[in-house]
Amino acid sequence: MTSLSAEIDSEDIVHLRIARWLDIMLPPGSVWHHSPNEGNRHVAFKVKQKRMGTKAGWPDIEIFVPGDQTLCGASLSIFIEVKGSKGKATANQILIRDKLEEAGGIWQLCRSVDQVQEFLEGLIKLRGR
Repeated sequence: MTSLSAEIDSEDIVHLRIARWLDIMLPPGSVWHHSPNEGNRHVAFKVKQKRMGTKAGWPDIEIFVPGDQTLCGASLSIFIEVKGSKGKATANQILIRDKLEEAGGIWQLCRSVDQVQEFLEGLIKLRGR
């Protein structure tokens, strides 16, 4: 039997909470997406996805915010890697992070809604703020 604290700290639970929060708090004109890279899948499916452009290590959440809704006045591409309380970024995730940042994206690892909020408050005009 799984303990309640382990369940609360699981990456899936954290991700679901973040998803609900983003739907409420992102400013008008913003769009976000989850790239489902995780999970055990049949080898043929993984091969197909790779050929179609799926990248190992791609962040869990992509957020695109128009310039009139950012603090800097420029449109932003924001990427969030979601981890549970004990998860660590993999080598592929670090490689992709570096490439996204080199291309002008903003990347952050977050373990809670509070961390996402703190991160985004410094970048964009959240609803209700």
